[in-house]
Amino acid sequence: MEIKVRDAVPGDIQDILDIEASSFEFPWSERMFMNQLQLRSIAAVLVAHSGNAVTGYSVVWFEGEDSHILNIAVSSEYRRRGVAGKLVDEIIRRSRERECVRLYLEVRASNLKARDFYVGKGFRIRGIIEGYYQENGEDALLLELSLI
Repeated sequence: MEIKVRDAVPGDIQDILDIEASSFEFPWSERMFMNQLQLRSIAAVLVAHSGNAVTGYSVVWFEGEDSHILNIAVSSEYRRRGVAGKLVDEIIRRSRERECVRLYLEVRASNLKARDFYVGKGFRIRGIIEGYYQENGEDALLLELSLI
């Protein structure tokens, strides 16, 4: 299975929403994703795909010297097949292209699989943000990757 990553287009939104709904208890709305597509100067919405099948997606913002992963998910049938790794590799490439020096994200403190994945990609835990997730008050871990 060959996984490729490209910029999302409006026609990808339903596939993204399906993955989002099956991945998160509190999913983003269609409007939230559509808004991100409109912010091309500061944001990228990426989709991973195998043939015509959207296998995952990510949303990243570029903020001066920092890039920030806002959202990333992989379709359940494509997990553990390198999809998330391809998305993160593309985010790193684009971040360096924009001369960002840090890439960061927040991850639920309870999400051990995600934390282990990011640490395996070279991210370091920089701190805890208490009560970060408003819907249930869960803490987030702040993870950072140096790009220089």
